[in-house]
Amino acid sequence: MIEITGDIWEIESDWICIPTNAEYKMDGKAVMGAGLARQAREKIPNCDSILGHWLRKHGNHVVPIGVHHVTQRRQVVLAFPTKMAWRDPSPLGLIQQSCNELRVLWQAVLQSKGIRTKVSLPRIGCGLGGASWEEIKPIAERHFNDPSFQIINYAQA
Repeated sequence: MIEITGDIWEIESDWICIPTNAEYKMDGKAVMGAGLARQAREKIPNCDSILGHWLRKHGNHVVPIGVHHVTQRRQVVLAFPTKMAWRDPSPLGLIQQSCNELRVLWQAVLQSKGIRTKVSLPRIGCGLGGASWEEIKPIAERHFNDPSFQIINYAQA
């Protein structure tokens, strides 16, 4: 895993992981009202409907929710659960589960297609989730011990 500073939407990667929660509204759309989840909802049409449908059927797991197009690249956007409810802090158990699910998905692509997918994640659980990077970093290092995983420390312009 490497750590870099920048805007997750601008950094070269094949997959972008967006911190999400398990809540959805009466219309079936996932609650994606703040942070990177809100940015994803604004950039990727219907991603809140896709995630809401998944949450109702399968629960709170890592899942592709759309594609972000940047010049000649396309980036798969994945929901990365860090919370059960949008207003709650991020539980370490859920972050560990999501890290494991992402690693398994990444390994499956590597083994089946021989493609070393480059994955960008924010400092998971550390923004609106309220966790400290000091407590999350060892979990991330354990699951993402490959330079294909990029942890993005957001830098405001």
